[in-house]
Amino acid sequence: MRNKKTELERMKRLLESDRVTTGDTFKELLQTDLIKLLGDYFEFNNGITTEIYKNNDKISVQITFFADRIKSFGYAPTTNE
Repeated sequence: MRNKKTELERMKRLLESDRVTTGDTFKELLQTDLIKLLGDYFEFNNGITTEIYKNNDKISVQITFFADRIKSFGYAPTTNE
């Protein structure tokens, strides 16, 4: 029977190996774009963090930031069809 510490280390290595390997440039560009997009909806000052993981054949992106408030809108945009 394996001990809990060994199992936790194995799980940690497994999770770290499942991370998608992307260059620093990709991550910086993604964060810059997300800050611009999220800045339209939220007021925040501390930036964001992103983690990208590969789960089987899917990619999971985790975005974390802390907002001071949600920005208010005077109207909802409409689409012309």
